Amino acid sequence: MEHTCGTCDRQFRRKAELDRHTKRQTPCKPPAYTCSRCGKGFASYQTLWRHKKTLHGEQAQTPRVADIATHAAPP
Repeated sequence: MEHTCGTCDRQFRRKAELDRHTKRQTPCKPPAYTCSRCGKGFASYQTLWRHKKTLHGEQAQTPRVADIATHAAPP
């Protein structure tokens, strides 16, 4: 990859992609979620799991009913 953001060090294959990235209204920030297998970062949990499923063959883990029930608001 030839084009790197000077703020967040994210790399792009094309200069046009870097230009679009730098023109965003929000400032660069580190990824919220990181793949434990390859280290790639993602802004959302859903994108991380899509990456893990397609590149690493993992299946998303659904929360157990007991885990959800313990986080419910009291009556």
